[in-house]
Amino acid sequence: MGKFLIRCTYFIVLITVLILLWAFIKAKEVNFNNFPGNNVSNSSCLRAKLDHVVSNNYLEQCTFLISGSSMSLNNVSGQAIEKRTSENVYNISSFGTRPVHTLGLFDNNAVGNNVRYLLIAFNNCDFGDVNNISVDYTATSSFINGGIFTRRWIFLKTFNLKTFFSDLDDRSKFSSILNTYKSLNFDKYGSVLLERNGFEINDERWRQYTDTTGFGIFCEDIFQLAAICKKSNIDFYLVYLPYRFDLLTENFRSQNMAVSIFLEKELRSNFIDLHNIDLGSNNYCDYAHFFKEGADYITNLILDSLIVQDNQFTQKPDTVYTSIK
Repeated sequence: MGKFLIRCTYFIVLITVLILLWAFIKAKEVNFNNFPGNNVSNSSCLRAKLDHVVSNNYLEQCTFLISGSSMSLNNVSGQAIEKRTSENVYNISSFGTRPVHTLGLFDNNAVGNNVRYLLIAFNNCDFGDVNNISVDYTATSSFINGGIFTRRWIFLKTFNLKTFFSDLDDRSKFSSILNTYKSLNFDKYGSVLLERNGFEINDERWRQYTDTTGFGIFCEDIFQLAAICKKSNIDFYLVYLPYRFDLLTENFRSQNMAVSIFLEKELRSNFIDLHNIDLGSNNYCDYAHFFKEGADYITNLILDSLIVQDNQFTQKPDTVYTSIK
């Protein structure tokens, strides 16, 4: 019986070593976008994004950083910003992440030293303190800034067979499919712009509305982030995105206007207010996520609200927005 247990142990160890060896070799052969090469968070999307970051050292030369939740990931086009500003743009946003996660990246030096502009797009779904995403920022910083051996070490040190295969399954489902709410198919700039053709709209998500509960907690993180940016000579922009107009009752409009007035007072030229724009329901895939055409339009409105001159951005005093219905 003792020999049998010893042989079983050897067998398990051997299989584990072979799996790790296969993963170690395979990670050098495939795109990081599709292969789970780290385990620094419990968010599959964030892990995929960080793997995408290191696949071509996107943060190393990044001067214009986009961050936030799916409001930035799906609704802001990094390509459009780079085209009009000539900055090196990367969208590090991920599903479910909040300003507090951007704070963690800055506090732990996970963001490149070349960043001069930070933009976060948000909506009411970003408010509140209900957040199940955890991040090991020390490991994240090492993973982003370290060499290939550092990344392999983090991978091996945090390896978990269950999470590895579940992550691999998530990547296989969502890394090459554009028309899902969970697409991990990041473009070169880190954005995921949703295509209209073939998209299956979920009725429950189509009718969903989030009120302004938790706005205070959101502001605490935003103001800390603004202070860090000011200290680091980074121009910070916070963009309030529109909801589908047909979901907004008079009470909801009043709540959103209160948010807008407060942020305008506190952040002044750092705040870009687009919440009152009527994009037309045909440009939404649900309550607040846009199709690619809507994302391109909103991104260009963001840029229209800034004067681009000698690579310096300042808010225009009077900008007129129009609907694309």
